[in-house]
Amino acid sequence: MIYLVGINHSFQVRTKERVSLEQSISLCQNFETACRFEKYLQKLVDQITPEAICEEYNEECLFVYGNGAYSIAKNVCDNHKIQHIFCDPNRQERDELYVANGTTEDEDEKNCFPIRENEWLRRINISLPPDASMLFICGAIHISTFKKRLINTNALTVEVICRDFELDYPY
Repeated sequence: MIYLVGINHSFQVRTKERVSLEQSISLCQNFETACRFEKYLQKLVDQITPEAICEEYNEECLFVYGNGAYSIAKNVCDNHKIQHIFCDPNRQERDELYVANGTTEDEDEKNCFPIRENEWLRRINISLPPDASMLFICGAIHISTFKKRLINTNALTVEVICRDFELDYPY
C-alpha cells in the first residue's frame, strides 16, 4: 500500500540552529505550519505504520536553510526507526536526467511530470521490496499524476490521505 500526502515543499524542513535574517524570515513564515506538519506526520505514521517514508525532496534542498536544517520526514523516520528515502534528484541529477531524455524540465511539467515521477519510482524500486507499505510526500501538484503513475506502472494500491496539507489542515 502506498499512502500519498501532498504538501507545499517549504513545510518539509525545519532548522535547529540560528540562520541568517533572510532565512529566518522565510522559516518563521512557515514555522507554525511545519510544526503542525511534523505532529501530523508523527500521528499518521503511528496510525498506518508504513515501512518507509519517501519524499519528493533531496539533501541539496536542505543546504538552503543552513547546517541545522533537517527533513521533517527523515526526523519522523528516525524517531520511528523506519526507512527514509529522498526520491527527488538534485539539480545536477535533474539536469542530466532531462538531457538524457532529450527534453527540459518545463516540457516535463507540461506533460504531467513523467520523467521526474518515473525517477522517483526508480529510486523507490531500488530501495524497497515491491510489497513494502510506504508513505510518499510530494508537492500537492503531483498528487493526481503520481497516483495514476503508481497505479498504471506498478498496479499498486494507492490511497491519497491528504491532497494538500495547507488546505486540508489549515489550523
